[in-house]
Amino acid sequence: MNRQIPVAAILAFASSAFFMADAQDAQPPVRMPTQKDSWNITIEHLDAPQSPHPLNTAVAANPPKRTVMSISVDLDPPLRRDVIEWSDKSKSEVWRIGGLWLVETPQGVLVINHLNLGGNFDDWHAFEDSHFDWTADAKATPIKNFKGRPALLYERERPVTPAARAAVEIPASLTGETVSTPEAETNKLWVDAESHLPLAIQEGRITYVFQFRSTSSPPLKIPEKFQMEYDRFRSLSQTPPPFRRPAEPHR
Repeated sequence: MNRQIPVAAILAFASSAFFMADAQDAQPPVRMPTQKDSWNITIEHLDAPQSPHPLNTAVAANPPKRTVMSISVDLDPPLRRDVIEWSDKSKSEVWRIGGLWLVETPQGVLVINHLNLGGNFDDWHAFEDSHFDWTADAKATPIKNFKGRPALLYERERPVTPAARAAVEIPASLTGETVSTPEAETNKLWVDAESHLPLAIQEGRITYVFQFRSTSSPPLKIPEKFQMEYDRFRSLSQTPPPFRRPAEPHR
């Protein structure tokens, strides 16, 4: 005997299937490149005289010796290279291989195992997907034109970390000043409404402006001095996966 399925049940199933498919097709609020890509990050520092905020005043009175002005990023998985330009016009590189960071310093190459640092370390210029997780629960405000693109604006109040507070209060104390830093700061994030790539993010006194390059860069090849420190680290710990520079072509 044939059993008829109630029309209401059919409609309910079709409705649930529609919303499930819609959820699967939905784009994440922010999308960072995961395949070969290149982009620039320009860093704008808020001038203290424009704001009487004690945080800005203290930093202006005790400026750091040098600050990061821009970062040029080339992603070629599993490698990523950041070329950092400093306020004194010098440049340095950071190479990333999975959870390992190879940081160029005046004293040599410093190896940092990011996987062991967890949430205690704020990677302020990596801007991986996890940096934007908070937008999943945030309400977006449509912006018709932000730097020539239709955008979505996300905002939140973020607690000021102890490290950021100490960076202001300790230098100020050396000059006899008493500075009370805020408990929280407002973050603003502008996202391209079509590509979901970040356009800019304001975090406290600093704004990071993104520009994704249309031209593809040559395949990345890790320099020998970074490879040597990578191999040295691996000889002491087998945590990171092995990686070797491509062999030089025979001439």
